[in-house]
Amino acid sequence: MQLLILLWGCGTKETDSGVQDTGTVLPDCATVAVDECGTYTHCVDISAYHLDVDDVNTCYEIGEQHVVGCMEADMGCGDAITFASDTSGSSYWFSSTCIPDGWTEQAQLNTYSEGCSQPSIDCYSLSVSECGNEEACYYILGFERIENDAEECYELQESEPIGCMPINEGCEPVVLNIQDPATESCYQINHGCTPSSWSYCENINEMLPQCPSE
Repeated sequence: MQLLILLWGCGTKETDSGVQDTGTVLPDCATVAVDECGTYTHCVDISAYHLDVDDVNTCYEIGEQHVVGCMEADMGCGDAITFASDTSGSSYWFSSTCIPDGWTEQAQLNTYSEGCSQPSIDCYSLSVSECGNEEACYYILGFERIENDAEECYELQESEPIGCMPINEGCEPVVLNIQDPATESCYQINHGCTPSSWSYCENINEMLPQCPSE
């Protein structure tokens, strides 16, 4: 009789709710390793997309999706896009407000734009040969100005690229005579957008008229 009592005492017990208690303590899902999260029925993966962030141009590119953490299956997550960084500083995009423990929310990324495919380009710093390779840039066109002392007038040569500027640049409509610092040749342009490092032409007679075309 004593043996039966002992065996009965070592069996499973029922809690007040009627659920059998096997004595197993379930782990806190937040502490479970990413590769072990799926082995516990009360836990679910936390997934996020890795971000390449460009703080200079305030934009980001969304990369591949990764499992980055573990949480309770019944966790109440808010329905809002959330940005957060891991302990190494890498940034991630979350589809909800649930992020792994120990991560830092990056609220400032809410003001960044998605997509950095076209990095900011300083078109004015590009050479004429480089300018033609950039869709965001366009040539600054100029006419070489040559003074004809005998005829007391100046001639304009054929239009040619002399610099580079943004394609949508709003240039003031004005006639300027500017000098190439490399050759000291004088060029006339019909707007206020001038090549980088160029200055106004020296030693020209502004009073000369343009020579009549032949």
